[in-house]
Amino acid sequence: SYDLDGFVYALSSYNNNLFVGGNFYEGGNVFSPKIICWDGNEWQPLGMGLSGDSVRSIVVYNNQLIAAGLIYEANGVDVNNIARWDGNRWQPLGKGISESYSDFDNPYVAALTVYDN
Repeated sequence: SYDLDGFVYALSSYNNNLFVGGNFYEGGNVFSPKIICWDGNEWQPLGMGLSGDSVRSIVVYNNQLIAAGLIYEANGVDVNNIARWDGNRWQPLGKGISESYSDFDNPYVAALTVYDN
């Protein structure tokens, strides 16, 4: 099956693959919460995925995939709404983007872009 079991909010290509972010737990029968890779033939997990509500934006920067949204952990480590995939595992991106910067309930990163490297 090609189906994702939830909503898609972000798409990006990286290393000839399509990366899909959103609010889901698996694609086909492959467990990869909030973000997954389509390699042209089948779904591939990105580690154990990300925990939180959803991935809302994906961008490639410095040959790493950056995912942001309302996400809390990657590999059991706090990521504070933004994380980077180095090709092998998820890691925090700096100290992340803290919820304390907003007066809104459940703030999230809605968009990412790369400007002038």
